Amino acid sequence: MKNVCILLVLLLAVSIQTNAQDKKEVKKKEAIEQEVKEAKKEVKKEAKIEVKSTTSMMSRGENNGLYVEVIGAKMKEVEKHWKKFMKSEMKAKKVESDKSGEIWSEEANIKGLGVENSKIYSNIIQTTNGVAVTAFIDNGEYFISEENETAYGIVENLMRQFGVEERTFVVNEELEDAEKEMKSLEKDEKSLVKDKENMEEEIEECKKKILENEAGIEQNIKDQETKRAQIQAQNEVIDAIKKRIDSIE
Repeated sequence: MKNVCILLVLLLAVSIQTNAQDKKEVKKKEAIEQEVKEAKKEVKKEAKIEVKSTTSMMSRGENNGLYVEVIGAKMKEVEKHWKKFMKSEMKAKKVESDKSGEIWSEEANIKGLGVENSKIYSNIIQTTNGVAVTAFIDNGEYFISEENETAYGIVENLMRQFGVEERTFVVNEELEDAEKEMKSLEKDEKSLVKDKENMEEEIEECKKKILENEAGIEQNIKDQETKRAQIQAQNEVIDAIKKRIDSIE
């Protein structure tokens, strides 16, 4: 009887554990659905990389420049990529930087400007949403601004190109993280499936054991009845032997 109680308790515990796991999975599913909604909102924000005209301070005073913000970017990554971009796309021969964080090159050959050696000065700062790059292009006579329509358009396209490349890099990293999380979730799912199978096997084993014990109890009752009859018969034998002893003269 004790074993049956233990098995019943085990069945109840497994059932409670399964229900708790189900509730946990429902909450997890709701959290994932919320993440998907937030991700969809972020997708809407990806619409377009904007390059803006600005007038701000740099090492040579207040000058005209172009500004692009990369949402979600990291300072070190942007600095590294911007230096490479200056060399590859702006044909900067030598890229330098100082303690203030300004990055520059005094020998750049930006295609289309018609100037052999433009000077590029740039500041990179952390913003609330990511990282912003401000580039100041000195063509030898002035710093390029919207007033210089053709030159501005060339630099604007370069800045947008960098913004697109950098934002793509950021989102690709997000994709890698999301794929890693997916693998982790799939691994967790496999583990949960295995746990469920194990619990179901335990339940079936418990059910089988309960059926065996119930059959055993029925047989036990019959055996008890048989044993009582045997005891009664044996008592009669004992009584008969006692009477024989008493009759001895």
